[in-house]
Amino acid sequence: MISPLFYLSAGNTLIAFNNSKGDKMDILKRYEIVRSRIPEIKKLWARETEQHKHLLSVSSSIANVCDWNLERIKNYCLSLGFNGAEIRFQGFKNPIRLKTSKKDKNFLLTAHLSDFAHWLYDSEQIKNLMTESERVSYFKDKDHQKATEKCFLQELKLASQLDIDIVTFHAAQIEFLGLLGRSFLFSDEEVLERVKIFLLKLLPWADFKGKIGLENDGPYSRGMRLPKHSETMLDYITTSNVGLTLDIAHLVNNSLSLTINPELSKKILVVHLSEPTPDNHLEISDELLVETRSQGFIAFRKLVGQAISCSDAHNPIGEVITDAKIRLDKIYQANSTLVVVHELKVLLDIMNEACILQQAELIDL
Repeated sequence: MISPLFYLSAGNTLIAFNNSKGDKMDILKRYEIVRSRIPEIKKLWARETEQHKHLLSVSSSIANVCDWNLERIKNYCLSLGFNGAEIRFQGFKNPIRLKTSKKDKNFLLTAHLSDFAHWLYDSEQIKNLMTESERVSYFKDKDHQKATEKCFLQELKLASQLDIDIVTFHAAQIEFLGLLGRSFLFSDEEVLERVKIFLLKLLPWADFKGKIGLENDGPYSRGMRLPKHSETMLDYITTSNVGLTLDIAHLVNNSLSLTINPELSKKILVVHLSEPTPDNHLEISDELLVETRSQGFIAFRKLVGQAISCSDAHNPIGEVITDAKIRLDKIYQANSTLVVVHELKVLLDIMNEACILQQAELIDL
C-alpha cells in the first residue's frame, strides 16, 4: 500500500502536490539511462502496438500545437508511437471541427467527456457557489442542471458523429463547496446514487451507440474512487454498454493496491496509465482561499483546479509504479480488448522523452 498523497484539510492549509507538469529534470535524467536503447525500444514497442491498442491522451496543449485539427493530432500521436488518441472534449475551442475528419480504421479514437462537476448541487447549493450572472455566463443558462444535461447529451452526439466507440465519464464530483468549507458535504455513496440517477435519466435519450467507461477519481472528489464503488456502479447500471475506465494514478493517489480482481477486470474498457509525483506539496492558506473566493467563481475554480492538478500529476510510470506491465497483463487475460490510454501531463518539450520512458516500462528488454 502507498501512503496517502492528498489531504483535504491540514490545520489552516489545503495541501496538494506542487507539480502538475511533471519534474522535467527527473524525466530527462531517467531518459538518459535508456537513450542508447531507443532503437530497440521502438522496435519492441511496434510489436506491442500490433497486439494491443495504445492511445495518447490529447490535452488542450497538444491540440493547440496541432491547430485543433484531428489529422494533425493523428500524425502527432503516430510520430510518438501510438496507434490512437483519446480526445478530451473539455477545453476544445471548437470540437465540432473534429467532424470534418473521416474515421481511420487503423487509428483508434476514443473520447473523454467534460467533467460535469456541478450537477451534484441543488438549486440552493449552487447559489452558495455562483451568483446568477456567473451561472448564466458559465452555463449559458440559469438552470445549471439543465445546462449540464444538455452538454452531456451534446458531447455524446458528437462522439457518435465521430464514430467513437468508447467515451469516458467521471463518476465522481469535485466538491467545490466542500473545499470551501474544508470538509466534504457528501459521502461517496450519496454521490454514486446521484451519478446513477443522472445516467439512468439521460442514457435513454443519448444519441450514442458505443460504450461508456465510468472512471474512478482521486481523493479530492467524492464518488467512484475505490474498487467497491466501481462494483456498486456496475450493480446500479447493468446495461452491456457501460463498463469501467481505470485510472492507475488515481488508485495510487487513493493509497490503493493496483491489484484488481478478475471479475472487475472483465468490465474494464480503458486503462489510463501514468503515475503521480510523490512528496511534493503546495500549501494554500485560508487567507488566499477567502481572497480568491471574493474574486468570483471563475477565480476560485482556477485556484481549485491548480491545487487538484498538483495532486493529480500524471507522469511516466517507473518511479512509483514499477510493475505496471504485470498488472496490465493480468487485465489483458480477463479482457483482451482492453484499450490503454497514456495520460501524460508533462511539458510538451519533453513529451517524446516521457513517452519513451513509459513505453520502455511496458516491453521486455
